[in-house]
Amino acid sequence: MGFRSPEAIKRRALKRGNSVSDQLKIDRDNEVKRLKKEHEQRRQQQQMEQQQQQKQQQKPSGVVTSKTFVANVDEATEKNTEKKEKKEKKEKKEKKEKSKDKSPLPKTSIPAPAPPPASTTTTNPTTTTTTTTTTTSTFASDSWICPSCSNSNWLRRTTCNSKTCSEPRPPSILTSSLPPKPSSNNKRHNPETSRTQKWSPQASPSKIEENRELLRKLDSGENMNEEDTKRAEILKNRRDRKALKKSKK
Repeated sequence: MGFRSPEAIKRRALKRGNSVSDQLKIDRDNEVKRLKKEHEQRRQQQQMEQQQQQKQQQKPSGVVTSKTFVANVDEATEKNTEKKEKKEKKEKKEKKEKSKDKSPLPKTSIPAPAPPPASTTTTNPTTTTTTTTTTTSTFASDSWICPSCSNSNWLRRTTCNSKTCSEPRPPSILTSSLPPKPSSNNKRHNPETSRTQKWSPQASPSKIEENRELLRKLDSGENMNEEDTKRAEILKNRRDRKALKKSKK
C-alpha cells in the first residue's frame, strides 16, 4: 500500500463514502491480499522451475532434445542439397559431352548465280538467224536453303523459318520469276448496291427553343393555330413516351 498522508486518506474516504478508520482498515486488508497473492505466484513459479530441472536431470542420454533434433534436420537438409547440386553438375557435364560427340550438320553452300544466256549467231549469204539459248537457274522455283542451318524455306519468306535460326534470305535469291498474287475480283464494297444510311439533321438551338415554347403554350392552354397545335401534340406525345421509358428502368 505504501505510506499515505492523512490528507490522502481523508480524500479516499470521502470519495468512497467511508469514515477514515474504515478506509484505513479496507486499505490494510487489500494490501494483505495483494502480498499473499504475490507470494503465492512466486511459490508456484519456483515449483515449476524445480520440476523442469528434475525432468531434465531424469532424461536418459539416448533421448533427443528439440535443439539436437533441429540440428540433425539442418544437417540432413544440407546433405540433400549437396547431393542435388552434385547430381545437377553431373547431368550438365554429360549433356555437354553428348553435344560434343554429335557431329554438326553439313552446311550446303549456295551455288553461284547462273551466267547470262549465251547467244549464237549464224550468218548465211541470204538470211541471218539468231538463236538464243537460256540456261535455267540452279535455284528451285519454290524454295531457298538457309546458309546457316540448311533449312529449306518457301521462296517468299524473308527470314529462315527454323526454330534455331532467323537468318535473312540471301539477296541473290531471285523472286522476280514468281507469278504475282492473284487479285480478287469480288470487291468488298459496291456503292451501287449497298444501302446508304442518312441521318436526319440535328435540331438547331432556335428550333429547340421553339419546341419548348409550343409545349409551354399547350400545357398552359393558350390559343394556337392548327399547325402549331398539331406540332405541340406530337412533341407532347414524344415527351410522354420518354418519361414512360425512364420510369420502367
